[in-house]
Amino acid sequence: MANNMMVLEGIGVVLPVENSCKNKPLFPLVLTVVLYLVVGWYFLYGLVGYLAYGGALEVSLVDALPKDPFSIVLRVAFMINILCSYPILFMPGILQIDSLLGWPFRSWKAILMLLAVNLVVYAVAIGAGTDTVAIVVSLIGALPAAVMLMLLPALLSLFVESSVEDPDEPRMSKEYWCRNLFGKRCTFIRARCYFYFLLGIMIMVVRTLGVVKSLAD
Repeated sequence: MANNMMVLEGIGVVLPVENSCKNKPLFPLVLTVVLYLVVGWYFLYGLVGYLAYGGALEVSLVDALPKDPFSIVLRVAFMINILCSYPILFMPGILQIDSLLGWPFRSWKAILMLLAVNLVVYAVAIGAGTDTVAIVVSLIGALPAAVMLMLLPALLSLFVESSVEDPDEPRMSKEYWCRNLFGKRCTFIRARCYFYFLLGIMIMVVRTLGVVKSLAD
């Protein structure tokens, strides 16, 4: 699940798609529809799983499904989804490495570098063990994923208006932060940003405490 949620982070998927679009004015509508559909599906998936298993679920929801044809199809579809989306997460880093080394993106050297990075990640994950990987993934979802997916976009939306109006204003002053966070009229967009920011803080705290509790137990 953490792998799939990181795909929504934007750098690996949203920006390349936007840069390749010929009709860019329509892209925000497409992005909004896709995000609502994906987030709605995740919400429905998690809600149904929780209603079916409740607090007794201690493993992945996919692993807890019964051994029937439907669950087999679901497992295969989930595996294909991860295999297709997993390389996207490495694309920004691989592009930077290729640029640093002076390799074209579609050259054999670049492809071999991509394969080598994937093999190293797989080897580290297998060597570390399932429990260690689960803890690391939980921390990734609790800290950097929450920051990139919820906190930073909310803050950027709250500050973008003042940045356009006065681009030369110092960004580190207390007055600048107070005015942009609390000194403007609360529109629907700003109210939504406040909600996302508080939700991100709550996710960070709850998940981090959950990881610490599991380590203590």
